Amino acid sequence: DEEEEGLLKTIFKDPAPLATSLRCTCPLQRLQQRLHHSAQETEERYQFIHKSFMEFLVARRLFMSEGKLLSSVKRHIQEEPQILLFLHEAWKDPRNTPVKENTRLNLLSSVADSAGDSCPPPPTAANAVTILNWMQVGLAGKQWDGVKIAGADLSHSVLAGSSLRGADLRNVKFHQ
Repeated sequence: DEEEEGLLKTIFKDPAPLATSLRCTCPLQRLQQRLHHSAQETEERYQFIHKSFMEFLVARRLFMSEGKLLSSVKRHIQEEPQILLFLHEAWKDPRNTPVKENTRLNLLSSVADSAGDSCPPPPTAANAVTILNWMQVGLAGKQWDGVKIAGADLSHSVLAGSSLRGADLRNVKFHQ
């Protein structure tokens, strides 16, 4: 978005003392890459100085959105286990109890919605059930017939009394 891009340019280019101070504490670094079609044109990109900054901020954003932004995650979340660990820390924090209940309900809804015609984009449901499992939310007794959770991590989960008839369980991790 233009506002964020303007802020980044201010932080990384402004010689003012405040901008210099922000540069020293910013978890981002500016990269300049030459464009393939031009030897003189460059493209500015930004990256985190350490991957853990990105993982923490992604986990925080997912948690604080109460799981509503999960559909914007295009990869299976267990590919980034540190994000799951940061989510787990937020989940355990007693100050987050109100957010936690809404997050649990939204994640459960994402899994259930994947069985319908207007299902969320993949791998939303798989990520939702993976997060629920990592947060040790009880998954027993769920009626999840036809859910699309391919690639989810259900290791160590208790699914007693749950129904997964017709569910897409390709590459689901069940082993402990």
